[in-house]
Amino acid sequence: MFDFPARPTAVDDDVSPRRMIELIRNLTEVLEAENALLARNLPASVAATAAAKAELAGELGRLVDDPDLGRRAAALTGEKRLLLLHQIERAQSASTENLTRLAAAIEATRRRVAAVMAAIREQVSTRGPVYGGNGRIADRIPLGIVDAGRLV
Repeated sequence: MFDFPARPTAVDDDVSPRRMIELIRNLTEVLEAENALLARNLPASVAATAAAKAELAGELGRLVDDPDLGRRAAALTGEKRLLLLHQIERAQSASTENLTRLAAAIEATRRRVAAVMAAIREQVSTRGPVYGGNGRIADRIPLGIVDAGRLV
């Protein structure tokens, strides 16, 4: 595997492609960690990865906006070029899986919310006994009692 220096110098024509490879690798690792959480049915836990994803994606976006990046990336040869291509393929795969898992988690959450709302509606619609001012069950419903949002 290619070993990257911590902070390459600005005069190095290889800086942007190396940084891009590093960012793609880091973003892929975050996506894979998030996918593992989603696979374990822990959708709320992915909130912790959102900030890291946003930061890495923002930095990658700024780097891609560099007009010289294309020329620099095209000049890559050998191991560096293969590494860039490998990281891009890995990121695409992790992103596709992430979208699928997030969509499934959103749908599961919608189903849970719908089930809770249905249970609440059912509970509200079945009218229990009406209590009078003396604390006892009334023989008839006094005027002004609200039943499921309607005035009786």
